[in-house]
Amino acid sequence: VGQCRKLSPAEVEQLKRTNNFMMLAYTAYYAYIMVLLLTSFLRGERSLGLCGMIGVMAVISLVVSWIVYLVNKKSTRLKYVQLVGQCLIGWIIAFAYSQDFAVLIGGFVLIGGILYFDKKYTVISCIAYLVTMVSAVALKISSGENTGGKDVIDFAFVLSAATLLGAIIILTAKYSKIRSFTLFKP
Repeated sequence: VGQCRKLSPAEVEQLKRTNNFMMLAYTAYYAYIMVLLLTSFLRGERSLGLCGMIGVMAVISLVVSWIVYLVNKKSTRLKYVQLVGQCLIGWIIAFAYSQDFAVLIGGFVLIGGILYFDKKYTVISCIAYLVTMVSAVALKISSGENTGGKDVIDFAFVLSAATLLGAIIILTAKYSKIRSFTLFKP
């Protein structure tokens, strides 16, 4: 069984600050999703059932994340709890909506992978996000779901943009030599 290395006090402080930032980012992400769902329902674009289901999943994901965070502000598991919710909800959003933002909206949260200075997590989260988006778009196209007038080439460009974002995030985390760097100076 592998041993986890002990974090230095500076790394613990960085983890706490990054977790705080990520909780704010996920709260903003889910607030955006809720506004999207409400707007879609009020405009008659999506049913109450679909919007309600996604909304409940978003609230559950956010509440679970906040519980993990409040129990232990320096939790190393928080990022993985958030990733599961993001991929599940992101898959449904990418399938249900044909706009490009539906594929790209979850990508901004992946930037937190850079702040964690955790190369393994960064690779796992970017690959999970890309697999989620590719599978949702592929299923949408193959099932004949409304693609909003977009064809395979349009979706290929959107997915390539998401892939590029993931690659940039992975490379930034991989080649970052400044481990003591923090965006959040006391």
